[in-house]
Amino acid sequence: MLSSSSYSVSFPLQTAVGNYTFTVGTNINDLYGQPMSQVYTGTFTISLPVIQGAITDTNGQPVPGVLIQPDGGLSTTTTDTNGNYALGILPGWSGTVVPSGGGFVFAPGSRVYTNVTMSISNQNYVAVITIAPAVSAGLQTTNLMMNWFGISGVTYQIYSSTNLVDWLPYGDAFPGTNGPVLLPIPINGEPMSFFRVQASN
Repeated sequence: MLSSSSYSVSFPLQTAVGNYTFTVGTNINDLYGQPMSQVYTGTFTISLPVIQGAITDTNGQPVPGVLIQPDGGLSTTTTDTNGNYALGILPGWSGTVVPSGGGFVFAPGSRVYTNVTMSISNQNYVAVITIAPAVSAGLQTTNLMMNWFGISGVTYQIYSSTNLVDWLPYGDAFPGTNGPVLLPIPINGEPMSFFRVQASN
């Protein structure tokens, strides 16, 4: 209460971009027991920098209802029926955004931002049941051809071993591109080798 006729109404910090309306009803009485003469209606608009993008499956179909969770005290949001989201942020915000829900794994698993002062678009994610690749292999001339579907936002590393105990990286890690991965491994006179693929998001 600011005075016998003026009151201050407060509510938690809002970061969801859009137009807001709030009402204060007539069931509030002054110090003399007199109710408000009419309902008070106030409006305001939140216009902030936004991080926006879409969440789709590997077929490019939208995934609605995914929770988008930022840290640093910002409000969460969810993807709409078209898989789109817009997350309002405070200017200068730094933090991490993580999608979750629906039993999906997301690629990438999170995005990190530093000192965001303007809107950022195309912050997209791919929703999958698992990021573990279904690898198949076959011989092609003098190569062993490993292949699987590589998901955008997922990084793959090949490991090799001669004893199934000690595993060493085979080449450099590389990103998926939402398409087939064909990896030739030369067959030579070296001892028997085993290969596996590790995926990380």
